Amino acid sequence: MGDALSIAGNFSAVLDPRAQEAAFGAPGEPGDVDRIRHMAERFVSVYGDFMSWAASLRGASVLGEHAREAIRLLASTSNHQVDELRRFVDEFVAECDTLSERLERGETVNIQMRVTLDLDDELMDQYLEELRRAVEDAD
Repeated sequence: MGDALSIAGNFSAVLDPRAQEAAFGAPGEPGDVDRIRHMAERFVSVYGDFMSWAASLRGASVLGEHAREAIRLLASTSNHQVDELRRFVDEFVAECDTLSERLERGETVNIQMRVTLDLDDELMDQYLEELRRAVEDAD
């Protein structure tokens, strides 16, 4: 679980308002192409890290029915994160697709978007219950 929290922390750093302003520029100021590219690469890296983390869990060799189920549930927590990242990218691309037209019309463009990475409480409860059972089995 620590790996997932570390990945989410990296994502928070990518979306830090200071990092965004350094990349995209303050309102009315130009952005920095290299910083925008770096931010995009880090964003994609977070997506890949969630996928790799889940794959490594799913590939773990674990003894016991409850332990295997706990690992499966823990790996499943990444599904929501990945879905949220995909949704964010889709919405961002849709916004960017309108930029040229809006700028040609002389419109001032201010894009504000939100992405929230959180844990499914029900899934976490199921994971913790299976983990408790796995620990009991081991005793």
